[in-house]
Amino acid sequence: MTRFDWLLLAAETAQQELEDEKKGIALQSLPHASKENEKKRKASASAPIPLNKDNTNKRRKVTNNSASCSAAVVELPPDFRHKVREMKGKAEEAVLVIQKKLFESDTAPYKGRFSIPSKQVANDFLTPQEKQTLHSGTKIENVPLIEPDGTSVYPITLKKWDMSANCIYNLITNWNLVRERNRLVTGDLVQLWAFRAQPSQELCLAMVHLPTQSLI
Repeated sequence: MTRFDWLLLAAETAQQELEDEKKGIALQSLPHASKENEKKRKASASAPIPLNKDNTNKRRKVTNNSASCSAAVVELPPDFRHKVREMKGKAEEAVLVIQKKLFESDTAPYKGRFSIPSKQVANDFLTPQEKQTLHSGTKIENVPLIEPDGTSVYPITLKKWDMSANCIYNLITNWNLVRERNRLVTGDLVQLWAFRAQPSQELCLAMVHLPTQSLI
């Protein structure tokens, strides 16, 4: 990367974090918001939980500081769970890595990358060995990625960029192909999930394309 690319990447990350912070402040400033939220919280806590098969699937509460998924309860869609099982993975153990709107840097063909700022990672998705590999500057190649269509699987490369105040993971090789095939554009809302194929424990990823109104 050139010095200009580094500066641009840092600016994009700062912009995204600023938008997240502004959204959090706006929510807090709504009149009677705290009282209404407290009533909803108490009502939710006292409501009985129906015992059915749907509740056997793990639902994960996202607690990272990203406004795009803060305090959201999310789960892997049914068609993706089916594909995960096809790939010998455990759908109930899939973890949400990040939910974000695509920036221009994610969709520009000449950049060819999908960025994952570490500060916005919702759940730890790497093994200690994988972290060490990325920290050493080595890429993790041929990571199977379930594309947003929920059926196609394509290999992608994961790498890490270390910056002064943050590190950023990136999906690079073949990202442009995935983006073009699934017609992803700037502003689209996506989730990236991670799971492990059995018995190899190979890292696998899945990208879900959400309606933009799902943004919280």
